[in-house]
Amino acid sequence: MNESLLLALMLSGVLLLILLGGCAILRSGSLSRRGSSGGSVSENGFTGVITIEDGTYPAPDAGSESLNEMTEEKEEPVEEDPGEDLSYGDPVYCTIWPIQDLTVYNDPGLTEKTGSVKGGQTLCVLSEENGSFKVCYDGDFNTGYVDERFCMINLSEYLKDLCSYSITNSYDSVFRIHEYDIPEVTGTVIPGFEETALDPASGSFVVPYLYPCANRLLKAAEKTREDGYVLNIYESFRPHKATRYLYDTVELLLNEPLPDAEEEERTMSQAEVDAINQQKLEESLAQAQVFLMAQGIDPASEQALPIVQFYLDNTEKITAQTYTHVRTYQEEMTNGTHKLSAFLAKQVSAHNRGIALDLTLRSMETGEDLEMQSEIHDLSYHSVSAANNDNAKLLESYMKAEGFNGLTSEWWHFQDDITRNEIKLATYLEEGVSLEGFKADDNGFKYQNPDGSFVTGEEKTIDGKKYSFDAYGYCKIP
Repeated sequence: MNESLLLALMLSGVLLLILLGGCAILRSGSLSRRGSSGGSVSENGFTGVITIEDGTYPAPDAGSESLNEMTEEKEEPVEEDPGEDLSYGDPVYCTIWPIQDLTVYNDPGLTEKTGSVKGGQTLCVLSEENGSFKVCYDGDFNTGYVDERFCMINLSEYLKDLCSYSITNSYDSVFRIHEYDIPEVTGTVIPGFEETALDPASGSFVVPYLYPCANRLLKAAEKTREDGYVLNIYESFRPHKATRYLYDTVELLLNEPLPDAEEEERTMSQAEVDAINQQKLEESLAQAQVFLMAQGIDPASEQALPIVQFYLDNTEKITAQTYTHVRTYQEEMTNGTHKLSAFLAKQVSAHNRGIALDLTLRSMETGEDLEMQSEIHDLSYHSVSAANNDNAKLLESYMKAEGFNGLTSEWWHFQDDITRNEIKLATYLEEGVSLEGFKADDNGFKYQNPDGSFVTGEEKTIDGKKYSFDAYGYCKIP
């Protein structure tokens, strides 16, 4: 090879290196990760800001995706089936809601008070330290720590696809009295669940559940998967307004005849006759006492005895007789052995406290719920645990092995009384909860709408303050 050719090849190589270096510089851009107002980004949560060209963004954590990648031009992603997400059990960036008003502290040891949050307020976990959640608790992006034991966590974010979710009360309630629909309940959205369904077709729901209970559930869910089943959750937290609505609506229905009930002739039993006659005698005795008091006669005096006897002797009694009977919703529900309160709480339910679940087993092979002795949310004696079939007994074994207690009237209901007693939980929430609020990830804060989407490319006034969001949804500090 002559010298002139060798020199040309060497110059070409140098030029190529220069061009590649320039491309790398262009790709890196002018973005930088720095605390422009004196802050910094730590692995444990938000302590500063990120400056990105024309704006300043709150930064909760250093992430795997660089800010360069976040802001550079991206091609429209090709939608693929993501499959199951089993990277569960990490609360960081999960949505949480306090089950009661909580104090916010400056330290994870919860010793130095700095603020407060309301029960049901939407928060996002920035880190977990020593039994506390670090959260951003106000619109100025101030952070502090709350007691994680009193926070409900969104199971669909925390456990992800370890469980499946079918929160039917949020779009098509399946509460029935055995084979009969409940007017104004069956097929409706139950009050308090309006912002729970995100995409029912794909099993996407808001599923709040108290954090210590969620960790107990995690163990049960892992065991069921080992055996080829998935826990399919139909209900977790139920707002108290929903409890009152369900009880009051069903109570009004109980004495109504079933829609397909036929009249039938019945003969009273002697016990029924005796009960009716006893009631008539008590009514006569009450009338006698009213008369005696009006006459100024002491009901306990001898003078009163013949008057009282007169009323009792003239009480019209009945004998065994036939009558027309039509079967009611109450009979279909209780069969004479249970009360409405066995199926629906009249006052406060364990669901209202975030410690109860209604769930069943789903086969991983078929994708279908296992057959139980009744449908889930069948409010009738057909659902009692004494009638459990083998599948219901299997579900019970998984849940009780992790410390959950069941109800004798509902094969699907399990609650964590251990946690309730340990933390002395006495509170509940009246209203439902929502995803709406600031949501963190490795690159900053976004604002999530109730339907799970994010505000993008606009200004939005939130609680009286104006915020600006870029095309990717990240919030700039005003």
